[in-house]
Amino acid sequence: MVRKALGGVMFVMLLAAAAGCGGFSEAKAKDRCDQERYAKSQCMTDTVYEECVDCYMQCGDSCEALAKCPEVYSCGGADETPDPG
Repeated sequence: MVRKALGGVMFVMLLAAAAGCGGFSEAKAKDRCDQERYAKSQCMTDTVYEECVDCYMQCGDSCEALAKCPEVYSCGGADETPDPG
C-alpha cells in the first residue's frame, strides 16, 4: 500500500517537472538574459535586464521578448510582464 502511494507521488512529481511548471533558477535566467543582452545591446538597459531575469525566473521557456526597443518581456500568452515583486 505504501509502495503504491509513493509510486503515485513520484509519478505526479515527474509529470509536474515534465510540464515545465515554474520558471528558471536565477543563474539560468541570468544566463539567458546575458545572451539577450549580447544580441540586443542597444535595447537592453539595466532595468530591462532585471525585467528579463524576473520574467525567465517566473515563466521559464514561456518568457517572450516582444521585439521592442527598449525590449519588453512577457510570459507567453500573457498580456503583461510579470510582477517583479
